[in-house]
Amino acid sequence: MEQEITIPEPLWSLLRCCEVHCVAACCGLDAFDFSPKYVQNWIAETETQTLSQLRDQWWELARSIADETCTYCSDQLNFWGDYTAWKTLLNQWRTLVMPSDRAIPILVSRDIAKSVDFYQKLGFESHYPSNPNADYAILCRGTLEIHLSFFPDIVPAESYLACYLRVTHVDKLFQELKTLDVTGHCNSRDLMRKPLML
Repeated sequence: MEQEITIPEPLWSLLRCCEVHCVAACCGLDAFDFSPKYVQNWIAETETQTLSQLRDQWWELARSIADETCTYCSDQLNFWGDYTAWKTLLNQWRTLVMPSDRAIPILVSRDIAKSVDFYQKLGFESHYPSNPNADYAILCRGTLEIHLSFFPDIVPAESYLACYLRVTHVDKLFQELKTLDVTGHCNSRDLMRKPLML
């Protein structure tokens, strides 16, 4: 059995950044180098919503390639392969849409549901089943990811916990956050430019 795979936009645009050796119509997968260095500029210039959509599209493709007895083909990539070949390919793409070499903050919360609601107002989305009684949550906004862990005894006024999120367009993000109903959580005096220290 053969199944056609269509790579949707914007995921296809991201992958086209890796078409560096030739063109897929001529050389198939040999035209591509799926190294993160080829997509850095594209990702830096891309809207947060689009990055979130990339992740969703990757997950959808991963779910659609589930039959180990099937052959999968893509006219876009000029590629036909079995389940194992496609899973290998998806793992390469995962490094493009979900970089693995990074630290992810785990923030504590006295009320996971309220914390999830707050971060969703900031544009974060959960890609995992939501459970109002959960004691852990994972939220993403573009390439930003935070984890929330239930800790009923935390006293925010006495806590030194902090999380630093580095974004490309901080002024644009700040203007966006100013329009949201997050009174008491965002303070404009906390916004500042800091040099990148290496």
